[in-house]
Amino acid sequence: MRWEAGPFQFPPSGQQVLDQVAPVLSGASVELSAAQNRLESIGASFVTNPLALIADKAQQAREQLRGLLNVKGQVLCVHPFLEGIGQGQGRYQYLSAPNLVQCLAEKLQDKHDEGRPVGPCDALCILVTATEYGRFSEALGSFNQVFPVPELQLAERRAGQLAVLESEKTIQPNAALNPHWKDRDHGQYPLAQEIRRGIGAQVGLMESFDAENQTPIDELQQLIAKKQRWLQQQEDNITALKARCSGPAGFRLFLENQSPSGIAKALQAPGLPGHENVLAAGVLLVTEPGGLTLFKEVLGL
Repeated sequence: MRWEAGPFQFPPSGQQVLDQVAPVLSGASVELSAAQNRLESIGASFVTNPLALIADKAQQAREQLRGLLNVKGQVLCVHPFLEGIGQGQGRYQYLSAPNLVQCLAEKLQDKHDEGRPVGPCDALCILVTATEYGRFSEALGSFNQVFPVPELQLAERRAGQLAVLESEKTIQPNAALNPHWKDRDHGQYPLAQEIRRGIGAQVGLMESFDAENQTPIDELQQLIAKKQRWLQQQEDNITALKARCSGPAGFRLFLENQSPSGIAKALQAPGLPGHENVLAAGVLLVTEPGGLTLFKEVLGL
């Protein structure tokens, strides 16, 4: 046994697969043309699915869905970890709900901010509060499960990291001192992926012709079974979606057809959490009148 030097080569096993596929692919074009001719020579009558008669309101349902999801507007997000916003030193930053709302009100009336909303609009303000970083991260996570606001997702991770740092800052990790065996899938290398795609596409064509060994009745039965599984999957997806729209959503305030200055004043409405919750994050959504239907319905406003 000795070390040897040599070049790369295309895997012989892969070439064997291509050789097996080649006879099928070479006759594919001719057979497809013949199949087309056979279809054109068939005379058949078709039966309309009875469900089609009661599905004529599909377009109306689609338009109603578009109206619900037509949510375009401006978003302002404030949390303790923004520079110049949070109070504190070093990594640990704090921001209570009253101070957060004051920041939102100032941004609504900031004449130097060219992106601020103008004219009559609807507004929704949501506040997430907590007393320590662990619960703050959990509360933000609950909110982000339903409305994943990127800025609040960053705040969630930051709060979670600070909570872990506070509880585990005395733990010192040790680096591995010796090499270790590890399980690894070598099929993930780029060359293996390209071989899988290149040869796999031709094998797929061969498999498509192999499927013609089934009778039309078998194919229809399989199609029906596939559609039944798909229908059940859609029911399961809706059930999971409904379950996702649950849990605490923080404090919220909805304002309708207000000017930016009116929104700024209305943010001081009764029920605003006090300074006892030293951590707060807030998101202010502003749209044209009537553009917050989705949020109002999800939040039960």
